[in-house]
Order: sequence, then C-alpha cells, then structure tokens
Amino acid sequence: MDMHSGLSILSGVLILVGFGFYVRSCWRGETVPTKSTWLVLGVLDSITLAGLVVESIDHGKNLVNGQILASAFVGWASFVLACFFGKSGWPLKERMCLLGAGIALTAWAISGSATLGVIMSLVAMVLGAIPMLMSTIENPSSEDSTTWMIYAVSCFAALGGIREWTMAEGSQVLAFTIIEVTMAAITWRYKLRHWFS
Repeated sequence: MDMHSGLSILSGVLILVGFGFYVRSCWRGETVPTKSTWLVLGVLDSITLAGLVVESIDHGKNLVNGQILASAFVGWASFVLACFFGKSGWPLKERMCLLGAGIALTAWAISGSATLGVIMSLVAMVLGAIPMLMSTIENPSSEDSTTWMIYAVSCFAALGGIREWTMAEGSQVLAFTIIEVTMAAITWRYKLRHWFS
C-alpha cells in the first residue's frame, strides 16, 4: 500500500471515529440531529459517491476515497440515528438542498457527465451548509466539537490521499474541507472560550 492509499483509508477511518463521538453526543442529549438534514446529506453523499464510482469506471482509475465512502455510510446512519434521537421538520434549507440533489441528478442524466452530477451535488451541499454554519455560530454548543475536529483532520488525510487532481475527486475533498474545517473552527473557538473564561 502506498502513501496515497493509506491516507485515503485513514480519512475514512477518521470519519467513522468522528461518527462514534457524534453518536455518543446524541445519546447523551448534547446534540439533537435533524431527520431531514441527514436524509438530504445521505442523498447528496450518495450522489457524489455514485458519480465518483462512474468516473472511476470510465477512466479506469480509482477516484473513490475513504472519506466519501465513510461519509455516505455516516449520512444514512445519522438519518437512522435522527429517527430515534432527532427532531422532525423540513426547513427551507433542506428542501432547497433536496432540490439541488434533483438538479444534480438531472444535470448528470442530461449531460451524461458524472463529474457534473458530483459538482452539482457538492454545490448543493456547500450552499446547504451555510445555514448550519450560521446556526452553529449562534449556538456553538449544539454541535460536538470533537466530532468536527476529527472530521477536519479527515479532510487533511483525504487531501493527502489524492493521487491526481481531477475535477470530481478534487472538488469532493475541497468541498468537505471547507465545511468541516469551518465547523471545527466554530465549535472549538466556543469550547476554548468556555474553558478559559
């Protein structure tokens, strides 16, 4: 196994470890997941994963990394978790992201380009993350800082695991990095202020 493969696998393992902390936080009642959010993220991650699989087959090289594999699993597992510990409702953000998923699938079907489907799905994900980031700024204790820090470290492993910067693979890792590093910074800023005040 070479360094790129090892870092790719590490990024997926870190996502799963972070999910373990997320489950613990939900179990303790410290985090309350939203069913609709995790349903949408499961769909968007699945579209991204499917697009990377198709691109891998079309180009004869593996573009699927451990991070997106684990994230697709975590998206759906979090949805199941939210069914037990979460809250219901369909805020506008989730409806818009689901519309974005539909647009991504339509763009992929019309163009025949899996890369376009991946990029459109990621655009919907990044835009959908903005309200989450804003609500976390308002109430940083609503998110588990350890989970987000581990997810952020996963991004750096995934960045190191990229063999060749293609539009599909590179955009997936960069989109995740933008969201997860920002969430880690917000939650840890709050935690550090809380510790030192």
